[in-house]
Amino acid sequence: MVSRAARRGFNIERRVVEAINSGDRIGLALVRAITEELNLPCERFSARRIPRRKSDIILECDDRVVGISVKLFRPDADYNHVERNFVDHYASRWGLPEQVYVALKLFVGEVDKEMRPIPTDELVREAKRMTLEAFKQEALGRLRRGLLSRRDYESALNKVRRYGRVSPGVLGKIRRLRFTQMDDILREAVKRYFRAEKKKIVEDVLCGDEAYLLVFLVVKRENDLVHYYIIRRREVVEIYSSGDIRFTRAGNLMLGEVVLQRKGGDHEVRGVWRDIAANQLQFKIRPSLAIRGREPLISELLT
Repeated sequence: MVSRAARRGFNIERRVVEAINSGDRIGLALVRAITEELNLPCERFSARRIPRRKSDIILECDDRVVGISVKLFRPDADYNHVERNFVDHYASRWGLPEQVYVALKLFVGEVDKEMRPIPTDELVREAKRMTLEAFKQEALGRLRRGLLSRRDYESALNKVRRYGRVSPGVLGKIRRLRFTQMDDILREAVKRYFRAEKKKIVEDVLCGDEAYLLVFLVVKRENDLVHYYIIRRREVVEIYSSGDIRFTRAGNLMLGEVVLQRKGGDHEVRGVWRDIAANQLQFKIRPSLAIRGREPLISELLT
């Protein structure tokens, strides 16, 4: 099931591709702005969408390829998901130090009853084996020890009662620790690592390994009016990697201007849980930061 926000994003991407390929007012303005920004001569051009990549759109200018990352937002919903994956994926990708690995496993809840890190598959197997009574007793124990809020305790119990089984996401939810609940040694290890690697990690979650991703297209939608902004890759990386490493009041982590949080919940299909992304690390940004103080390249009224 595709979310409403995702559908809006897909629609904007299709609109941009159609505008470029048809050579209409919007398309010509976008191509002109991109090629001028990159100092790239371009006589022939075409565009196409590429799903599941950092570059949402590929613009072909003569014999050159330009990747475009599209970030859509509304003033009342100023956020954009940029990436999510399991801790073990990032441990392999970034070579996480042991203390940072432990802290991130605790943060998402991929731990056993003794709070020791375990692989994703092991948590899935444990959830499948767990009885409702065993889950209730573990959750109650964590509530009494101050590791689980009353709200999260009741929410977790309601979910397992509703579906009649324990999902990996809800088990991770009762076992997780926010960064503000961890001891000072782990918190300092997290700060030290992400402070040293901040710019590299921010660029990685925004751009991946796509050297051809050269520009970001930020699209601001206000009711039926849409504003388009073009920003170069290096400027976007500088904007979102600026600022220190800090913990939020909600117990998440800020990497400059990128929010690192736990992807909660299990995806539900026709009233039945289907675990897709629960217990993953999720990175989000506020697109408005990239266009602060900028005038839109061009605007249009959507029909």
